Amino acid sequence: MPPKNSNDIPSGSMKIPIQSSFITSLFKPKEKDLEINYSKRLKKGWRVAAKDGKRTLTVPEYLRNAPVQITEALHQWALLPHFKKERKSGDYPMIKRELEKIIRAYICHISPIPKVGTVNPTLYENQTRGVKYDLKELFQSVNNQYFQNRLEASLRWGQRHSRTSYYTTRQDPEGRTFNLITIAGVYNSEVIPRFVIEGLMYHEMLHIAIPSFIKNGRRVVHGTEFKRAEKRYEYYNEWIRWEKQTMPALLGSAAIQKKFSMRRRKK
Repeated sequence: MPPKNSNDIPSGSMKIPIQSSFITSLFKPKEKDLEINYSKRLKKGWRVAAKDGKRTLTVPEYLRNAPVQITEALHQWALLPHFKKERKSGDYPMIKRELEKIIRAYICHISPIPKVGTVNPTLYENQTRGVKYDLKELFQSVNNQYFQNRLEASLRWGQRHSRTSYYTTRQDPEGRTFNLITIAGVYNSEVIPRFVIEGLMYHEMLHIAIPSFIKNGRRVVHGTEFKRAEKRYEYYNEWIRWEKQTMPALLGSAAIQKKFSMRRRKK
C-alpha cells in the first residue's frame, strides 16, 4: 500500500467524492475480486478487464507507490459497471467522470512521468539514415530555419510498418533527460516528398519548443499557440493536402505488406 502523504498530490483537487462501499453496494464487485497489475508499457492510461467474476486493473508502473487517495480512486474506478446494462445507473457518468478527473490530475501533477529504466542516447545515432532521407540532416535544416538552432533531440525511424510519429523524453544512465523524436516507418520510403518529412519533423520539434500544459485538470498538447505556430511551416498547406489525399492509400498498402510479411514468418 502506498504511503499516505498528502504532499504528493495537488491540493484542492484530490478529495475522493465516492466511497468504495457506495460503489460496491450499487455494482456488486468487491475489493477481494480485484487484482492489480503494473505495466511498464503504459504511459498515462489505465484499463480494467472482467473475467469469471473477477476484475483485473492494469495501471502504469510509476503508480505503484501513488498516494492512497489515488490508489483508492483507481480501485473505485475499476469497480464501476462493466456491462452496458449496469451502466444505465443515473450515477454512473458522474462517478466515472469524477474519478478519472482525480487520477488524471495526479498524473499531470507528477509530469514528466517517471521513466522506468534508462537508455544511452548514443543508441539512436545509427537509426537516423533511411531509404531516402537522413533524419539528422532534416532536423538540422528545420532547426536552422525555424528554431535558430536552439533545439536538441535524438532521432530515429520507427519500425518498418509503424504509422505514428511522436516526440517523447528519455533518461540517460546519469539521470539526465533528453528529447527523442521518432518518425513513423511508413514514411521511410522513396515516394515520400521531402516537404512531408520536414512537416512531420517540424511538428514534433514544436512539441519541444512549445511544451504541453495543464488546463482544467487536463493536459493540452496541441493548444492555440501550437496550432498557430504549426501553420508557419513553409509548406503547411501542401503537407496537409498530401496527408489527406495520398497517405490513406500508403497506409493501406503498408497494412497489406505487414499482414503478408507476418504470414510468411508463420510458414
